[in-house]
Amino acid sequence: MPLQLEEYTQQVLETLNVQAKARNLELAAYLQLLADAGQLAAPGNEPSLQEFEALLDQLSEGLALFAPLPTDFSRADIYAGHD
Repeated sequence: MPLQLEEYTQQVLETLNVQAKARNLELAAYLQLLADAGQLAAPGNEPSLQEFEALLDQLSEGLALFAPLPTDFSRADIYAGHD
């Protein structure tokens, strides 16, 4: 049974709230970040490398840091055990 628009909207809103809280942002500030990212991604409006890196830094602010992968990590490590 497909979701009704009201249920879908509520589900999206809850997801956005969770994502905003994970970044220690108010929902409005998080939505502004997403809107800014959408404007930068518009065709013909490619950001500079510095703008892109700054946007990534903003989006990842407050998220847990992950350990870097080992230097010898390879494609084979991903598909080990697959035929």
